[in-house]
Amino acid sequence: MYRSILVPLDGSSFGEHALPLAAGLARRAGAKLSLVHVHKQDVEPELPTLTPYQFEGLTATRLERRTTAEEGTYLAEVSRRLGERAPLALTTANLGGVLSTALERYVREGDGDLLVMTTHGRGALGRLWLGSVADTLVRRAGKPVLVVHAVEGEPAPLEAEPVIERVLVALDGSSLAEQVIPHAADLAHLLGAKVELFSLVTPAMVAGGTFGVSPGATAGETIAGAQSYLGKIAATLGPELVVETYATAGQDPAAGICAAAALRGAGLLALATHGRSGLSRLVAGSVAERVVHNTFLPVLLLRPERTH
Repeated sequence: MYRSILVPLDGSSFGEHALPLAAGLARRAGAKLSLVHVHKQDVEPELPTLTPYQFEGLTATRLERRTTAEEGTYLAEVSRRLGERAPLALTTANLGGVLSTALERYVREGDGDLLVMTTHGRGALGRLWLGSVADTLVRRAGKPVLVVHAVEGEPAPLEAEPVIERVLVALDGSSLAEQVIPHAADLAHLLGAKVELFSLVTPAMVAGGTFGVSPGATAGETIAGAQSYLGKIAATLGPELVVETYATAGQDPAAGICAAAALRGAGLLALATHGRSGLSRLVAGSVAERVVHNTFLPVLLLRPERTH
């Protein structure tokens, strides 16, 4: 279970949309919630030409100090607002350096069993998804990352904890994809949600043989094999969780996952960024990236460890 949940913030209300879910999970787990802002210096102290801050009579060093103080005030204000709803163990940190590198180092030094962030924001956290911060953290931080969608221009409802009743876990029969299961189960346990184990049987799976079914079997036989596979995994999750299984056929894994989430009433998706595709990172068009871009649901992502 989680001891520390980390939320990167960029000073915008957009970035704060990760907070209601993160705070709710922290309260339920009795975990610390860490709010982290990365301060990146935008001006060079030795720059000889005039820049806007100089018209305010500020040196670059003084501007840095003022900006850092403002960011500290912002983090303190967000902490105050979160604490008004219910008791919550909160810490804040204002880091320096390059955003993804600073966050990765901070996580690897021991803070953050789970990272929760919006899929993009403004300023330093601009475009958090495609090839940038969330991608880097999923690939390199070694921790699960829960990405949350937000609506531009709308304030984050810090007082309203999201209600999630079903967590859909996408599996493709590989041991790599299965590594997300314990993390999804932890979230479901905290949320009081059901777990839905889901597999989409594609033509390639039918042709190549999957879920213990020989190559050349029919699609129906492969779906039956998938149901049997999911049932065996469900039996390992213990009596404290309500677990259901669902397997169906489809052409496109990302589209199939999103469709299954809608059909089954899921409030959160969980999947590994590697599976039978063998992708080494979240490149454009990968299943994980396309799922994030094509659903409004929170998505739990995990880069699994290869066992060989």
